[in-house]
Amino acid sequence: SPLLTQHLGWHYFHARQYSRAREALWRAIEMDSTAWRPYLELALVEQAAGNLAEAESRLRIPLQVAPGRAEVQVALGQVYAMSGRTDEARTVLQGLRQAAEQRYVSPYLIACLHASLGMRPQAFTFLDRAVRERSDFVAYLRIDPRVDTLRTDRRFARLLRQLRLP
Repeated sequence: SPLLTQHLGWHYFHARQYSRAREALWRAIEMDSTAWRPYLELALVEQAAGNLAEAESRLRIPLQVAPGRAEVQVALGQVYAMSGRTDEARTVLQGLRQAAEQRYVSPYLIACLHASLGMRPQAFTFLDRAVRERSDFVAYLRIDPRVDTLRTDRRFARLLRQLRLP
């Protein structure tokens, strides 16, 4: 199943087994080349591995097929921020915050982009909101590479204790 294979890649990504994640996600694409999510997750893998040009390249299809999806925009904004293109990243962030006024945008995702921009207070404000709103992504907080820049902050440890994540 392409969906289960993609989900396996998602788990390898969070286990930081990037080569296995790539393998699973490419298999998912081979099974269903019309799906955009495996490309998004490949971009996240490449971003976490520090291959920012490759990550941006992998976002091409999700940006064409699902440009309004918050997770796609956050991935693009994070690649911009990590590449030193902070003005572009801030433009993406502004767009997400405006979109959140019209429809639901997970505060967890907005926190990820704030984290990539080095905006720790704002990142924690949005993570606290994500916890209050019971965002699905909060379950990944302990292992999500997208929030690695926040791990050394005492507020991160407080959140993990509050959530009682294993």
